[in-house]
Amino acid sequence: HRALSSRPVYTLQSLATFHIAPTPKHGGPYNSITTLPDGAFAPYFTPDGKTIFFWSIDPVPDGIFSVPTGGGIPTQLQTGCSSDPNCLGDDNPAVSPNGRELLAVRVLGPIDAQGCPAFVGIYRFRIDGPHTQQISANGSPCVVDVEPPWSPGRPRLIFPYQDGTGLSS
Repeated sequence: HRALSSRPVYTLQSLATFHIAPTPKHGGPYNSITTLPDGAFAPYFTPDGKTIFFWSIDPVPDGIFSVPTGGGIPTQLQTGCSSDPNCLGDDNPAVSPNGRELLAVRVLGPIDAQGCPAFVGIYRFRIDGPHTQQISANGSPCVVDVEPPWSPGRPRLIFPYQDGTGLSS
């Protein structure tokens, strides 16, 4: 449920980085609208189709950005991650049906000897400001919450998670 407008969006590989390139829904020419040196991932349209949110690993920590669908300079959303020394990044944004909020995956360190972060969970952000709310409970290391979509027209959230046994729900 990534593209809610008539213009689908694709993540393309180009010289070991990924860029975002909107194209007409029936195919046709496309132009990259992002050129961040370390790529742009998990694009998500706003409900009006005018803006695309995505995440990038540049700068560190990982950040959530927006860019107009017609192109322009990406703007980083202020999520509060950069002010937390344990925050390793915010990834996989999902825009609310009303276009005013985002869900994202937040990764908190430190990283343990097995390479697992201390916490990976779902956070909720207002697009117009830094208000942040933790949605999913703190899990054990290497428990992963990913790609948190909103339920269209309903005040519900849903996300898959891994519960340490390898099962997901």
